[in-house]
Amino acid sequence: MQSNYNLRHLNHYLNIVIILMAGFASSFGFANIAESAVKGDEVLGSTTQNITQNSQQEIDITDAVYLKNNGFDDLQSARWEDAVSKFQKALTLFRKWGFKGGEAASLNHLGDAYFRVEKYAEAISYFNQAMAIYQ
Repeated sequence: MQSNYNLRHLNHYLNIVIILMAGFASSFGFANIAESAVKGDEVLGSTTQNITQNSQQEIDITDAVYLKNNGFDDLQSARWEDAVSKFQKALTLFRKWGFKGGEAASLNHLGDAYFRVEKYAEAISYFNQAMAIYQ
């Protein structure tokens, strides 16, 4: 919710800047106001999209770290199914953003989880995937 509030304020601020720039450009004969506003909107759209994407990445990575850490706690408390579910969700988020360290750690934890319940083939598969990233 806070990031949406911040984006609205940033959007409002950037619109004011565009209006001021358009007025400045017009007064010095650089371009007409309409042309300046169109160019400003193109820049604003691109900037807002990048900020939104970066904010979503930060949210997803934070969620993934939280899930991975809570999954590890579940694993230590013998809540195997909860741990595996959280590690899988974390793995998906880390892969979405190409965060290799988190991906490898999640794979390693999945291997550990499967090893503890004697599902050795699955454990080896996850350990091998983690090792490939660590190398």
